[in-house]
Amino acid sequence: MTVRIALRHRIEQRYTRPVRLSTHWLRLRPAPGAADRVSAYSLKIDAGPHFINWVRDPFENNLARLDLPEPVPRLGLDLELIAELEAINPFDFLVEPVAANYPFEYDPQLHKELGPYLGMPRGGPRLGAFLASLDRQPAYIVAFLTRLNQQIHESVAGLPPGAPGPVDPEAVLARGAGTPWELAWLGTLALRSLGLAARFVSGYRVSVGPGPHAALHAWSDVYLPGAGWIGLDPAGGLFVDEGYLPLAAAPDPLRALPVVGYREACDEAIDEHFDVRVLVADPPQWPLDAAQWRDLQALGQRIDTDLADADLPLTVAPSLAFVSAEAPGLD
Repeated sequence: MTVRIALRHRIEQRYTRPVRLSTHWLRLRPAPGAADRVSAYSLKIDAGPHFINWVRDPFENNLARLDLPEPVPRLGLDLELIAELEAINPFDFLVEPVAANYPFEYDPQLHKELGPYLGMPRGGPRLGAFLASLDRQPAYIVAFLTRLNQQIHESVAGLPPGAPGPVDPEAVLARGAGTPWELAWLGTLALRSLGLAARFVSGYRVSVGPGPHAALHAWSDVYLPGAGWIGLDPAGGLFVDEGYLPLAAAPDPLRALPVVGYREACDEAIDEHFDVRVLVADPPQWPLDAAQWRDLQALGQRIDTDLADADLPLTVAPSLAFVSAEAPGLD
């Protein structure tokens, strides 16, 4: 089943006086891998005179360069998109035989290409102890990743989404809780510590259940030979499905920030708003007009009522038919 949604994300920064802003870099356009799911996109800048140019960063993310030549009293970013959320099975992938079970090793050439996603930053004692506690028992790769994702999810409590930025794993582990952004980096480091290439991904988490809503989110991608990048969400203990819309993927969180830039010193107020609507196609009109469709639906409801009153439920059953090869009209 495919659900069509309209998503609006507005960010507004208001300053106590007009201020000069540095060049801002925006990662607020769905990543190339998600482009086939997005049928319409717009990004409006509310800040007076400005120049915006789209480029690709070294990791092939869509990156907007925003220049504001004059002081501004506020900066508004208004993103709107329409996306098709087609239900997917997150376990519907194949891996090369060498990667069917953990542990495995990447071949030398692939290991070289994945170098930026295998490096481990220097960590503190809490991070070292946490990584040492991870379950390393050999297992089928899907079972292993499921177990690892659940272990991170259960070891560190989840917090509501916070402002994206640098992550201090020592502080996260000290308080025993983290935002989705922080847990995604912890998950990325956990995968790398086990010899698996992993990258940090920022994007939207969209829910289309009762009361549709969205929020900025983050998760980890792990690279499996034959399958490519597979998403894991430590904040939810889940594999990534159609409700995750990536904006940027990079070796570390600072290269996936949605908005990067500086301003002159002053006080500011920041408002952020998300709006999600499920789009439902209008019922077909041709070859009948609207009044005729209403009459037809009313007649159908009346027939359903009469059948129910007469205790005549409708039944669907398979049947077997034979067709003559010599006389196709006979059966």
